Amino acid sequence: MLDESKKKKLLPKHFSFNTPGGRCEKCEGSGELTITMHFLPDVQVKCPVCHGRRFQKSILEVQYKGFSISDILQMTIAEASAVFCDVPPIMDRLTVWQKVGLGYLSLGQSATTLSGGEAQRVALAARLVLRPKVLLLDEPTANVDEASAILIKEAVLRAVKEWKTTVVVATHDLLWL
Repeated sequence: MLDESKKKKLLPKHFSFNTPGGRCEKCEGSGELTITMHFLPDVQVKCPVCHGRRFQKSILEVQYKGFSISDILQMTIAEASAVFCDVPPIMDRLTVWQKVGLGYLSLGQSATTLSGGEAQRVALAARLVLRPKVLLLDEPTANVDEASAILIKEAVLRAVKEWKTTVVVATHDLLWL
């Protein structure tokens, strides 16, 4: 929706590193290249074309409040909250992510780098942002560390209180009772 985007006739897909069009095609939007080291572990190197920024130069020229899409994806959720404080649809999501204790994650962080507890909280945040009337949780704290389990429980209790959500929990964790 930015003027610069409109001038360049860019669509939302151009700001995704998952689809061709705006991403760097050399690294396919990963920002890194994998060098196969036969008989040794593979090595990751910064992409020589985009220099780790994941997008084509024309996309990086489009900025929101002085930040390119690459800059924004490197921000933590907490940092992004300051930038997008005047954009309610984005703030709704960022606020929920912070409430489940994920404010330290970067927006562009790969899902494969998340711990089990973080992945569980990401899934919970995706549901909570919809402000459901009923939330069904099946073993929500299984295989997560104690700190994540506490954050999950607090987020669920907050949803019950703030949004009057009915929560059904199937668990062996007696602390839910």
